Amino acid sequence: MTEHLPLPGIALNDGPMQAWLALAAAEGPDDDPVTPAAARYGWWPDLPGAGAAAEELVRLAVAAGILTSPAGVTPALQCYRGQRGRRYCVLVTIPGPGGDGPLTLASRPRPWRQIGAPGACGPDAAAAILTEVAAAANRLLGSLASYLRQAPAVPAPGAVRR
Repeated sequence: MTEHLPLPGIALNDGPMQAWLALAAAEGPDDDPVTPAAARYGWWPDLPGAGAAAEELVRLAVAAGILTSPAGVTPALQCYRGQRGRRYCVLVTIPGPGGDGPLTLASRPRPWRQIGAPGACGPDAAAAILTEVAAAANRLLGSLASYLRQAPAVPAPGAVRR
């Protein structure tokens, strides 16, 4: 997409990501609060608790600077069970205009089995999920730019129309 983003985009720092995931896979005990469970060898998206582990992976990647974004812009992953089974969507929270509350954009829900790279596990699955989250977050920001160009001007409440 060559859209101009209204904000700088979400960046995935690939070199540090590979080192971070390798360290997590090699060392991470189950109770380590900074090691993503989704990066451990043997982690598979179909395991019980995999959705929560993938959500945690994205949160920890943001905290570790693996997924970087402008101040106030936060990517996230949301996993849930819908009427059609397990689903997920990518979220991007941006600051509201004029200091108003934040605005959260959400991608279209997708079947959980399509997350990342089907068939991947451990660090490979984690890398694919982070890559997908960064790309989807940037598409959301790009769609916001497109929406803003198309939206008609709306007068402020109490404004006088001439």
